[in-house]
Amino acid sequence: MLDLLIQRGARTGELQDPDTARLNHQVSNLIHRGLILSVDLQHAVATVQVGEVQTAPLPWLTSRAGGDITWWAPEAGEHVAILCPGGSLSQGVIIGSLYSSSNPAPGSSADQSITKYSDGTTITYDRAAHTLAVQAVGAVAINIQGNATVTAQAVTVNAQNGMTLAGTLTVNGDLTLNGKVAGTLKVTGDVRATGAVAQSIPPAQL
Repeated sequence: MLDLLIQRGARTGELQDPDTARLNHQVSNLIHRGLILSVDLQHAVATVQVGEVQTAPLPWLTSRAGGDITWWAPEAGEHVAILCPGGSLSQGVIIGSLYSSSNPAPGSSADQSITKYSDGTTITYDRAAHTLAVQAVGAVAINIQGNATVTAQAVTVNAQNGMTLAGTLTVNGDLTLNGKVAGTLKVTGDVRATGAVAQSIPPAQL
């Protein structure tokens, strides 16, 4: 009779046998939310506060960790979700971050992909406007071992403190210069001018 009650309880929830109760416990503890307390960057693990419990150092999920590998460490104070195999926090893996009142979402558009760094640098792609915007607070360095080709309808460079080109410059097309040429200009080949060519004599030679 007891066996029948246990079987009926397993189906209806009125009475749970030990296996069902253990399974329900594991399922209910499969995913937790917590707050990162500290990060061990050398070992790529972090401790998390889950309710009244402080976890052991847990690894965090990354996009790739083979021949191709990525790195983006979480920070203390970040809200995260933890996947716990078997319902055990000791076996947990930090699977992602969650927005919070202290760290709200940086956007509200379904068409935008945004990465905002704590120093203010922001990378935004808007698929509706077809625009990629990079706002860098500091310097930007691009090192390319091979060749680089930029193809665009128009390119504008605004350099407030000037621009330096190192190496040979080849211009295939017309060159418009609005300004002065300083220094020594050496020309190999013919020079043809349309309009007047004026010579400026330094005052000391007058």
